[in-house]
Amino acid sequence: MIVKDGRLKGRDFCREIQTSDWTESNKRIDLVALERDDVIAVEVKVHKWKEAFKQAFANLFAADFSYVALHHRHMHSVDLFMFQRAGIGLMEVNGTVETKLNARRSSFVIAEKRHYVRSVYLERTSNGIAAAT
Repeated sequence: MIVKDGRLKGRDFCREIQTSDWTESNKRIDLVALERDDVIAVEVKVHKWKEAFKQAFANLFAADFSYVALHHRHMHSVDLFMFQRAGIGLMEVNGTVETKLNARRSSFVIAEKRHYVRSVYLERTSNGIAAAT
């Protein structure tokens, strides 16, 4: 995956990080990256943008910035106002990944969830379990 611009350009990311180990939730974030100290979450979907939006909204409790990456053929159906109002970013996938709408910093972050996601990311990347973008 080649990220053309935005927060994930040139970053390592980890797949499927659970959002906590202290709840019974099995919620996992599709992709996680760090930008300095910030946690960036990305939900990846081919066409189910409403489902991805709900998941990206839930990620606002565990990440500083939350995005949806959607296949370019389905971008026309997205309600951009919903994304803007929630502060969720939008990325278009078409062989490469291009940011169409930047995310705003989350005001819903739960420190313990964010810390857990960040810790798992750092542990995996230190063990070589990450992929370059």
